[in-house]
Amino acid sequence: MRVCQFRHSGLWKKSLGFWIRIVNAQPGIPDSDSRKDSREIGIEMTRTANYCPICGRPLISKFHTGRNRPYCADCETPIYFDPKVAVAVFIEQNQQVLLIQRALAPGKGKWALPAGFVDYDEAPEDAAVREALEETHLRIRIEGLLAVYPKRDQGLADIVIAYRASIIKGRALAGDDAAAVGWFGRGNLPPLVFYPSIRLTSLWRQGRLPSVQPD
Repeated sequence: MRVCQFRHSGLWKKSLGFWIRIVNAQPGIPDSDSRKDSREIGIEMTRTANYCPICGRPLISKFHTGRNRPYCADCETPIYFDPKVAVAVFIEQNQQVLLIQRALAPGKGKWALPAGFVDYDEAPEDAAVREALEETHLRIRIEGLLAVYPKRDQGLADIVIAYRASIIKGRALAGDDAAAVGWFGRGNLPPLVFYPSIRLTSLWRQGRLPSVQPD
């Protein structure tokens, strides 16, 4: 996972390769539609800007391009918060699906498809291959696109791109932020977390997993 650190006050905790903060009052100027993770999980990905990245002066809040945004009056520049994009990988072998048990919050102890964030300079397919290697020690081949999901749960990603993949080489071993890795049949799925993993494994269990969309 890649680490991205935000400059804000508060209690910080590393999870999913990002610095996140225990939920509390947030200083600075947030995006008006900034999403917060569930209070039950108690963490959030911060989207707050205090100073202009160009000139370093304090920002104001201004209505710009349809919503209130942090804005630098000196540079006349708005601050845009880009969505965090993640990838998930569905790997099936011998009528079983590969899942990882999460070692970190959110979803610690539950199971999900191998997944992770896309770097700013990385193609989503490359991120999927990298994340699978980091979390399972498997070298995989992307077979095609399964689905694209908006944020529908308490995960830290705003958009999740799910791919179907096959194994090229390796033996499944837990790595990175995976506490364990395992193969599961349709009748013995473990407790799952995150909407894309829950949805895709449910469709697979019902024999309704969509056909992949090749390049």
